[in-house]
Amino acid sequence: MRASSAAHDNGGSSKTGIRFAPASPRAICLERDGDDLLLLTHLPEQSAPQDTAVLLLGPFGWQGDCAYRGLRTWADELAQAGYPAARLTLPSTGDSAGTAHDPGRLAAWTAAVSDGAGWLRRTTNARHVAAIGIGLGGLIAYRALATGAPIDDLVLWAAPSRGRALLRELRGHHQIIAAAFPEEIREDPDPGGDLELVGYVMSQETAADLGELNLTSLELARTPRRVLMLGRDGIGPEAKLADHLTAAGTDVDCGDGHDYAELMANPQQSVAPRRTMALTLEWLQQGSAPIGAPTGGPAGATEPASAAAAARGPVGATESAGTEAAAVRCRHAGVPLHETPLWFDGPQGRIFGVLTEPDGGASASLCVVLLGAGAVPHTGPNRSWVDLSRGWAARGVTCLRIDAAGVGESDGEDPHLRDDESFYASWRDGEVAAILDQLAEREVADRFVLGGLCSGAYRAVRRALVDPRVRGLLLLNLYAFDWSPELVSERGRRVAIAEGLPNARGHTLNREFVAKAMGYARPDRAWRLLRRSAERDHKRLALSALDALRDKRVSTLLLLGDREPLLHQFQRQGVTDRLDVWPNLTLDLPPSGDHMYRALWLQRHVYAALDAAVDRAVASLTAEPAAAGAR
Repeated sequence: MRASSAAHDNGGSSKTGIRFAPASPRAICLERDGDDLLLLTHLPEQSAPQDTAVLLLGPFGWQGDCAYRGLRTWADELAQAGYPAARLTLPSTGDSAGTAHDPGRLAAWTAAVSDGAGWLRRTTNARHVAAIGIGLGGLIAYRALATGAPIDDLVLWAAPSRGRALLRELRGHHQIIAAAFPEEIREDPDPGGDLELVGYVMSQETAADLGELNLTSLELARTPRRVLMLGRDGIGPEAKLADHLTAAGTDVDCGDGHDYAELMANPQQSVAPRRTMALTLEWLQQGSAPIGAPTGGPAGATEPASAAAAARGPVGATESAGTEAAAVRCRHAGVPLHETPLWFDGPQGRIFGVLTEPDGGASASLCVVLLGAGAVPHTGPNRSWVDLSRGWAARGVTCLRIDAAGVGESDGEDPHLRDDESFYASWRDGEVAAILDQLAEREVADRFVLGGLCSGAYRAVRRALVDPRVRGLLLLNLYAFDWSPELVSERGRRVAIAEGLPNARGHTLNREFVAKAMGYARPDRAWRLLRRSAERDHKRLALSALDALRDKRVSTLLLLGDREPLLHQFQRQGVTDRLDVWPNLTLDLPPSGDHMYRALWLQRHVYAALDAAVDRAVASLTAEPAAAGAR
């Protein structure tokens, strides 16, 4: 039985360890016309004592990556308080179907929120649905409400009343990030009018539609009972929008989301907004009552539960939009695909992944497994893992994108799981081994290409060195072939010497200069410390790894930007001058210092290099027998 068919086993474990989560979060695929959605649901362990279900809608692009884990924690907290909750990924974002260049995105986003709210109301039998929207999520939730979406209460956090204000903020954030890479700014040969927003694309049409959106000009087809408007870090919510809602008869409360910056930090440093979560929970409790409690009161009070249930129909009834399915349907270059959410058993608990397959079945018993990029969720930097997985599946290659423990949807609540050292810990190899074993047991594939960015690339190469089933590697900005704190410290000292002083670049590395740069009074001590080279040891280990990969005939792409320390080390040590020793190795050096390859021209370069590498890996397998075993 192939893994995609396991989606019908909603709950419970299997002998192989692949299963849907029996508890929160649970992945739900909703069928819609051309825009299938993925929802992550968090349900109370027992019958929900509250009468309100909550739909969470995150911000756009990179901010969505930063807030990903925090929103998961928020939804868990709501479920523990008795509120069924679901996190919705809008069409053309996250794991949902569609691309940034699909037409009518604003309308599709609006309809998706309406369908998601309706599904949540039906399946939980809730009297009310509250939507919590951050940034773009708030604007779309409000627009959906204006079109009649079944939303009763609304929380708007850092959501301006005008789409052009949001676009201005997104552009400003992009310009701040891009300023660190002046060499990235170049004439794009294929501009097309799209917006490049910290690695994410917003099409010209979508940006124009969003720029024209003005919430205060919308007539509300459905007036919300209550709205909570939250500012952020000292910037209050918009008074004009609050006045507009009050005039429409809505009970409006305003507050300050003091921990917005904490949520929007880099994914490795981002933490759940505990103060805002508590504030929102208190607000929800003020407007809802336990199921079965009296609901009488002044005009505008909610109807009894029995009347509400009768109006909605039986629990679990389906409609034409938002019907549950086994997988998200999507297309790439006209080829129909399906994506199945899966769970694996790992050393730290459940590991989450999304399997992408062509509808007609894969053309080879090979699976590309994308292991991650630090704490960035399984959709990958700039949503690249989604784009690449669908492109390769359209060419007949099954793909899996994974969240490591403590990241995205996977188990692991210890924040230290997102520390640098944790991503390089030896126990992480057990995660990769468990994933490959369970994929093989379910007959998804018996040979694999492993890939990742930075620490994900490290886990890939470490597994390839001991597992004969690994036949290809996609190593993006690999930090080291053998990681150690000593190597990190030494490379940090080199940066301090080479870049820390204004005249360092052209200075001779004599003992006095090194001592000054490192803050030592005794030149001999500083010189000995520098000469005790961790990079010299790493060279020996790296060459040994490259030789082993060659002898194992593992097709390997090593892509290194021009600021990567591994490239600088190899250049100093002469490794780049003898690449003919490893015919299985392709070294690609894009002219960029951006570790996350955010510029659109750079993304095209990286995608082309990865496509070619997968083609080489597939071609190298045609004459090989299937792998005999795991080790």
